[in-house]
Amino acid sequence: MFTRMFGLAIVLAATTWGPADATDPIAVDSPLVVYARQSIPLALSDTSKSMPFFGAIGVVPPEILGASVVADNDIRNPADDMAREVAREFAAAHGYRFQDGGVSIDDEKIERIKSGQLAEVFPGATYVVSVSTGGTDLMEASTMGSPDPDGSFKGRFDLLFGAVVHIEELPHATVAGRSGCFLMPEKRPGLLTHNELLADHAAGLKALLKMKTDQCMSIIKAELKI
Repeated sequence: MFTRMFGLAIVLAATTWGPADATDPIAVDSPLVVYARQSIPLALSDTSKSMPFFGAIGVVPPEILGASVVADNDIRNPADDMAREVAREFAAAHGYRFQDGGVSIDDEKIERIKSGQLAEVFPGATYVVSVSTGGTDLMEASTMGSPDPDGSFKGRFDLLFGAVVHIEELPHATVAGRSGCFLMPEKRPGLLTHNELLADHAAGLKALLKMKTDQCMSIIKAELKI
């Protein structure tokens, strides 16, 4: 069933598609591909530090720290842009029509989707593409993977990032395609400190998120053959 959020660490198999002839004209009655525009805030966990919260009672959870970073710096969840790109290229690969702009999904539409009213939520659509980015973690690279004996990566941060793509075929209420990515933080040259990532309205963090998104999209497109 088409749902608003999907589990992040699920191993997904991609459907194999045969590309359409790029020279064929797109008929006005060919299948229509749309995408769900969910406008869900990026679920960022900032594990950089434990900040005092109400004195000695406890600490602010990484999810709250991350939500503050997202809100303070207007960091957009890339899920909707990813859905648009997948939908556009899926349509182009098969000679289908593509409807730009997306279909905005709110709580009321979610309930209608759950009750099976997909055709009413996506009128005229044959395929609906949705993307969930799940959780995104900002993590210190020195704590990940192989040892860091000389401390080269201490205080340097990378993102754990993952996304899941579903392509729903509405006439038969079936999953026509699915794919995903799960990118672990790495020890690599060029990693920035936490302060550097958040400087200039989090320009460094936004660039890092775009890099991970691009890597993820490359994996997804290869699996879906689009």
